[in-house]
Amino acid sequence: MEIAKQIIDSCQYKNLVDNIQKRTKLKVLSEYREAVASRDEKKMKLANLSEEEAMKLLEMDKEIFNEFVLCKMQKFENVKIDEEYPNREEPEQEDDNETILGYSKSFLLLYLIEYFLLKTNPSGLEPYLKATRIPNAKKYEKELKEIYRKL
Repeated sequence: MEIAKQIIDSCQYKNLVDNIQKRTKLKVLSEYREAVASRDEKKMKLANLSEEEAMKLLEMDKEIFNEFVLCKMQKFENVKIDEEYPNREEPEQEDDNETILGYSKSFLLLYLIEYFLLKTNPSGLEPYLKATRIPNAKKYEKELKEIYRKL
């Protein structure tokens, strides 16, 4: 649990979360419970992602990983990405009745695990997804690989 917490408490992780929040207006919950940290660490072990490798990716791949996160969120979670508009042009305001409490503090760590597998062991992605009980793992794997390919 300590490894996942150390990653999530790192400056690199927090900076990426802040950047994603600014671009997406994403709400991230402040609490990171022990049970969630334990589950996240098990997922890291399942993917053979060490703390050192995770921190290296957050530092060395931050731009491409940031793009991966934004593309994934746009595809799977219908998140609208803030774009710059010319002067006096603003996007239309949408009226949503949906209330979202927020994302887990570890959402980026879970994305990092997928990114790590795509980068270092693409054939290990499907077994990881199945082991973590992702529905339609084969289809999801194909979609993740497509996102990664476009980066």
